[in-house]
Amino acid sequence: MNLETRRAKAAERKADLLPMLEDIQQSGVTTLLGIAAELNELGVTTIRGDNGQQRK
Repeated sequence: MNLETRRAKAAERKADLLPMLEDIQQSGVTTLLGIAAELNELGVTTIRGDNGQQRK
């Protein structure tokens, strides 16, 4: 995958996630762990397709 394709995918991912992240933060959740938990609850996966808690 070339650089331009990766940049386009990253920009698309950011556009998809930003409104959710802002809503989560406005609800009072501000820690990374809390935000991750909220995203997991919403069914949002990482770019690799897992829920972010599978790696150690």
